[in-house]
Amino acid sequence: MPAAIVLERIATWERAGVIDHATAERLRALEDAAASPPPPDIEAANVDAPASRLPAWLTPGFSASEIFAYLGAVFVLLAWHVMVNTTFPGQGTLIGLATIGAGAALAAMGWYLGRGSDRMRRAAGLALLAAVPHVAIGVTALLHALRSGPVGVDAGSGLVGTVLALLAVVAFREVRRGMSTQLGVALATVGFAATFLTWVEPVLFPGAADAFGPGRMAPEQALLRVLFTMGWWWLVAGGMAALLLPPLHRGAEGTDQTSLGRLAVGLTAVIGTFIAVQQRYPYHELGGGDLVVSAWLGAVLIVGVAAVLVGLGVLHHATAYVWPAAFGIWLGLTYLNTQYIAEGAGLGSALLVEGVILLGVAFAARRVGDRIGHRRMLRSETEPPPALAESA
Repeated sequence: MPAAIVLERIATWERAGVIDHATAERLRALEDAAASPPPPDIEAANVDAPASRLPAWLTPGFSASEIFAYLGAVFVLLAWHVMVNTTFPGQGTLIGLATIGAGAALAAMGWYLGRGSDRMRRAAGLALLAAVPHVAIGVTALLHALRSGPVGVDAGSGLVGTVLALLAVVAFREVRRGMSTQLGVALATVGFAATFLTWVEPVLFPGAADAFGPGRMAPEQALLRVLFTMGWWWLVAGGMAALLLPPLHRGAEGTDQTSLGRLAVGLTAVIGTFIAVQQRYPYHELGGGDLVVSAWLGAVLIVGVAAVLVGLGVLHHATAYVWPAAFGIWLGLTYLNTQYIAEGAGLGSALLVEGVILLGVAFAARRVGDRIGHRRMLRSETEPPPALAESA
């Protein structure tokens, strides 16, 4: 039987509003399961399971009926878009309005379903998530049609569309807080960031727009472009943290939504850095173009971002930062492998080095994740939840 003091503490947290009823029930169920010791043959294998397994929110437990229902909804949406595009070919205004209408219908469905059972609330979150790209694409198509006439996309219209989509999904999250809307905020933020970069780069760095013409960018300008791109993605990662991560005093660092937010922030910083260091001088001929930043320096920058994520994971006792950190280390070392070893020593040596890189990253990620998980458990045993302390 679970310890009475633990059950009493869970009940106290529930009464204080720190956790809801569903979370309290899950904690009681976990305590019941923990009260029965595992069989001796698997006890040792599960010592470090919390840090070595995939997070639960990456493997959601949808039933078979839900999966088929979602697939059916996807086909209905596809049929709608196909019929609209075949009925009004080349008419950007009507296509944009129809796409916005579909997004509005999905948002209304999400609002309605959000008042039902757990399954209906999951469907509500997915409906609100699906409404976001409809808003972005519909507004972009509509504005482009009003400005230019034919169906198409331009950076200015896309920027307005992604801004409205980001505002919409932030509002959706206020209606239905969950993993789906949290993911929607992350994706909409990345969409806005990429569209803004596409819109502003030709203005700030006009020489980069002519990819296959004669190079017109001075080395200083090309380096400034790399720094601008890198700084922009780091700024986006910071803004995403402000949108997705709660203030520290709320004590929500153990929630699935916060873990998803940390994963999104880390991946944005790592991938944004990789995009920046990949930039080249304008091509003098097809297939040409030199890297603005040398491959070894680019790899150092990527691995440096990963090291910062490891530090954040240790500071906040958050294993969610380990995943993008491991990805960043692998990406940086693989970048070096492809730029130097693959070209100089051949494919066989490059594959061998790649295998060693993967094994090393796996080992390091496991050790760091287990260490963070162990420190988090020690802290949870010695410190009460901040929200509970405030309500006392």
